Amino acid sequence: MERDHNKHIHGFREVVDLIASSQKPIVAHNSLNDFTAIHSKFLAPLPSTFDEFRHSLGSVFPYIIDVKHLMKKFGSQKNLNNIYVATSYLNSRFFAPVDVEIPQQGTSPDTDKMKSLGHNVIKISELFAKLCFILKVDPKSLEAIEEVNGHFPLSLKCDGSTFDPCSTSYQDFTNNEEEVRVRAKRCETVSSKNVVFLWGFQCGISGGQLKSFLYGKHEVFSHEFDVFLVDDSCAVIVFRSSGYSEVLLEAMYDCGSLKDMLSEGIRAAGYDAYVKVCKLGLWKTNLADSFDLALEEESERLLEEAQHAKKLSMIHSDEMMNLDDL
Repeated sequence: MERDHNKHIHGFREVVDLIASSQKPIVAHNSLNDFTAIHSKFLAPLPSTFDEFRHSLGSVFPYIIDVKHLMKKFGSQKNLNNIYVATSYLNSRFFAPVDVEIPQQGTSPDTDKMKSLGHNVIKISELFAKLCFILKVDPKSLEAIEEVNGHFPLSLKCDGSTFDPCSTSYQDFTNNEEEVRVRAKRCETVSSKNVVFLWGFQCGISGGQLKSFLYGKHEVFSHEFDVFLVDDSCAVIVFRSSGYSEVLLEAMYDCGSLKDMLSEGIRAAGYDAYVKVCKLGLWKTNLADSFDLALEEESERLLEEAQHAKKLSMIHSDEMMNLDDL
């Protein structure tokens, strides 16, 4: 019994050494417990602090990508310890066409456990492939890591590893300039700050017709811009120069000359509204309803904050004393 156990450990040690010597990325899911066990059994006793553990493990496995932590980029507030829940969460919010084929093979009762473990590996691979598609990570950049002096794709660097102190959440994208892909068939990206979502227009209108409708409505449309339909209910206006998206939003909502469009039912929002839809999971049948819900929740939040501030002001006024009353 002990001999079989030692043989098993010795065999796994060869696997650990092989992975370490390859210096290739390791993709895992919720892997902290797994790597603490590997460290204590095959590398060295566990260090006394987490920082020492992270550096010790990184010296052997420099590229660890934990897909659970990678999903923090999408602002998930849910517990995604289960890989099937994580995959379902991603599928409900993003379009990532990744197909996985599993060949049918003969099984026996002795192979049930191995089959289960192998299936988990496939599901982790599928989830990672979807994340790479959404984050626009070129698989070739992962294959060439050891050939480019350890340069790691930036989109995987933060939150990709349980052991990386770098922290980036989906909320950060609302404060920073982000590249947005605007054409599906060819690689074309623009700054998220140059993007405005528009909805409430006539159903069945084309992108070209909507662009013609906008011409002459405001001087902002005299500058170069494009219109892309997202679905039948919502379109994206992409300005080719910076600053005009803010001008458009101000013209519509801050007593601007485009208030007549509001009376016609047309609404607009910046990229931060789309981020909120993604973060809170406000998905409806069409994107226009999702944006309406996001703006409605934002209005309710601002109203609650105003009422709370008024209540505090009243409380403080009750606690004041006039010196003439002394």
